Amino acid sequence: MENESIESLKIAIIYGKGKVDGEEKEGKIERIYKDEEDTAHVFYLKDFLQTHFLDDSELQSATTTNNVNTMLFELQRLGHIIFTENTSAGAHLKEGSLFVPSNRSERQNMAFESFRKELEREDYHLYVFTNLRRDEEGFIVGMQKICTAKDIRYLTAPDDERE
Repeated sequence: MENESIESLKIAIIYGKGKVDGEEKEGKIERIYKDEEDTAHVFYLKDFLQTHFLDDSELQSATTTNNVNTMLFELQRLGHIIFTENTSAGAHLKEGSLFVPSNRSERQNMAFESFRKELEREDYHLYVFTNLRRDEEGFIVGMQKICTAKDIRYLTAPDDERE
């Protein structure tokens, strides 16, 4: 299914360092495809988390809410890159969101660059959230950029080439 269009995805996770459920997945891309009867991201993510990341209590407790942003933040906090496909039905512009942690491994960046090229080929416009963290009051803060997939090449560059 890797050759399917990005538009057929609902969520993609590019794993960072560390084991997930006892398995080393660094640099692997997990693709969660849309069902025939598509629904909200939160339901896909809650289903996925019933069998994944079982050893992370903060992430698992986030599934008790219906707040997909909390779940996406927690995945990013763990060092994973998350893409959500957000193109509206009948839209002429393909859109998605990317949640990108500040610290990424070389292997993860290589997978991210491969995925970025797929997004660029399909001419995706993105909402990119980087360096997300909780401040002392519990608010999620970080940086946001609205751009094309081509514009985020700097994020996948090696550490010594990043701005």
